[in-house]
Amino acid sequence: MLPRGTIDITIHELMPGGQLKELYKATGGAWGGTEVDEAYKQFIISLIGNPIFQRFCKEHKDDHIHMFRDFEIKKRSVNPENDSDVIIRLPFSLKETYQKICDQDLCNSIKQTRYAKEVSLVGDKLRIHASVIKGFFAKSIENTISHVKDLMKNDLVQTISGILMVGGYSESKMLQNAIKDNFPNVKVIVPYEASLVVLKGAVIFGHTPTAIAQRVCRYTYGFNTSVPFDPRIHDRNKLIYTDDGLKCTDIFQKHVEIGQAIIQGQPQILGGSYWPTFNYQTDISFEIYCSDKKSPMYITDEGCIKLGQITVLVLDMSVPIYQREFVLSMSFSGTEIEVSAKEKRTGRCTKTTVNFLG
Repeated sequence: MLPRGTIDITIHELMPGGQLKELYKATGGAWGGTEVDEAYKQFIISLIGNPIFQRFCKEHKDDHIHMFRDFEIKKRSVNPENDSDVIIRLPFSLKETYQKICDQDLCNSIKQTRYAKEVSLVGDKLRIHASVIKGFFAKSIENTISHVKDLMKNDLVQTISGILMVGGYSESKMLQNAIKDNFPNVKVIVPYEASLVVLKGAVIFGHTPTAIAQRVCRYTYGFNTSVPFDPRIHDRNKLIYTDDGLKCTDIFQKHVEIGQAIIQGQPQILGGSYWPTFNYQTDISFEIYCSDKKSPMYITDEGCIKLGQITVLVLDMSVPIYQREFVLSMSFSGTEIEVSAKEKRTGRCTKTTVNFLG
């Protein structure tokens, strides 16, 4: 998927029944159309200077927005096979701001820059040589191609037969040609109105959530718990005193890890059980976390995010604490995770849902 801001790449296998099986976790980066916009912004700054550009943005917000909207339209028409100059309208307020601060005409000043031979300004029309415009795409395309090539080296994706490009940036001929040139043995498909395909796919997925039979986790998911304190490995700041002895709190108890394949609707149950920390507890709250690390130790580690929590009641306080046992499970379905806490002695089950981030 190639929306304007990021490049998001997923790898799927089409199964006999028409369902999709994800083979590798979704990856990508901030190399989309906004990186091309950033290159254009830096180009403008090289012509007028950053202080003037910042003042223009501050004092003429509407013109700043319109300037980049004009560029958005123009960049869609940039074609690697076309060497014609591209003409972009510059706001009068930008020229006026430059004139006021520098006491020079911007048209003449451009002739003193390194773009003197490729760029000219007549009135409010900025004429840019095709090579300069194409250069705005270079970093975005280079990062995208490099990332796809790295993915192709993975044993799981050696037999890729097609690349499907969707999202607004997919409509760029510059990107399309780069993909086709670098992967000549793979069929490249760009559907009509690629910018709308993501929306249409979301609608279809909403009606048919079972269309994706298997997902691969982008994050590690688990619960906050406590374990017997071990001074050799645990942080003393997390030491607590419980009815069951010394415990280390804030432990990230992993249930599903990054890169693990999960089948739609199939509960992921971790071996082991959970008990109340203190004998007087009438309820237990299990906090649900995800992390961008494969095996975080604590929920306070960098990259850990709290998604929600599930609270279960301890109804029978007369039984020993070791009989107040609960088993937790996660079931991944569509865009949500169903979290269940089942009391082992009675079979009583409590459920909640949190967002599935991927």
